[in-house]
Amino acid sequence: MSTVNHDYDEVLRRVLRAAADSVEPSADGLERIRARLSGPQLWSMASAAAWYSDVATRFMAWAVPFLQVSLTAFWSAVDRFRPMAGTSSARAAGDLAGCGHWPRWARRSSWSPPAHSRS
Repeated sequence: MSTVNHDYDEVLRRVLRAAADSVEPSADGLERIRARLSGPQLWSMASAAAWYSDVATRFMAWAVPFLQVSLTAFWSAVDRFRPMAGTSSARAAGDLAGCGHWPRWARRSSWSPPAHSRS
C-alpha cells in the first residue's frame, strides 16, 4: 500500500471514529427498534417476486411430470381405440371424414392414422 493511501486511510478512520463516538443512543432506542420489527410486514416487490419464484418452482416440480404422464396416458388411449387401417371401422371412419361431421379444413378424402402413430 502506498503512503498516500495509508495516510488517507488513517485520516478517514479517525474522522469516522470521532463521528461514531459523538453519537449517544437514546434510552428507548431498543424499544423503538422492536416496535418497528413487530408491526405488520410490508411486501416489497422483491419479497413478492421471491415468493412467486418459490411457488412457481414448487408447482413446476410436480406439474411437469404429472403432465407428461397424463399426456402419455391420453395418447395411449387414443392409439388403443383408433381404428386399424384396412378394417371396416377404418372405412367407416373414412366415410365420416367426408360427411360433414368435421370442419371443412379437417376433412380428408380417406382416413389414415396421423404421422406420429404410424409404425
